[in-house]
Amino acid sequence: MKCNIEYICEPFNFPKKDKIMTSKQIILKNEFSLPCIKPDLEQFISSTATAKIIEYKTFDSPLGTKVILKGNIDMQILYVVDAPCQPVHAFDFSIPFETFVLSCKPLPDYYSCCNCLAPQVLIEYNEIKKMTERCITYIVILFIWIPIIPCTGRNYTHSCKPEYRINKTAENVGWAWEKVR
Repeated sequence: MKCNIEYICEPFNFPKKDKIMTSKQIILKNEFSLPCIKPDLEQFISSTATAKIIEYKTFDSPLGTKVILKGNIDMQILYVVDAPCQPVHAFDFSIPFETFVLSCKPLPDYYSCCNCLAPQVLIEYNEIKKMTERCITYIVILFIWIPIIPCTGRNYTHSCKPEYRINKTAENVGWAWEKVR
């Protein structure tokens, strides 16, 4: 009997380290009861999960810029019941999440106006276990990151504020917005 399903993200699905401005991992763990209209769970067949960021906002703090994120993980579980007619059933549910990511340097107020910030999320680990015929537990680890702004050449003009551009450092390890003179 398949009483649990485990998913581990392949390393090649992660962004490269040099493309990440800042990142964070969060763990979500909870129990979920099958909807009353669904028959009892005998064993799992498969599950799919998709994480998405619904909204985000930024504000400056003494430690840098904080990006507050809200999102959902949508899960669908396919399972077998102990019944001769219609033995396969499915149910879906949504898991909300909220967190923040701290950027080590302050960002200009207008930085998020044209999605230059573009926070991303990836399901790093997902495990679903059958507790009873009506109850499952899940553990999800999310990897959330803010990608480094794509630059072409040495300078990149901000699409909403053309009077600003990115000036990459000589060592090519950092960046800063500067006003075009």
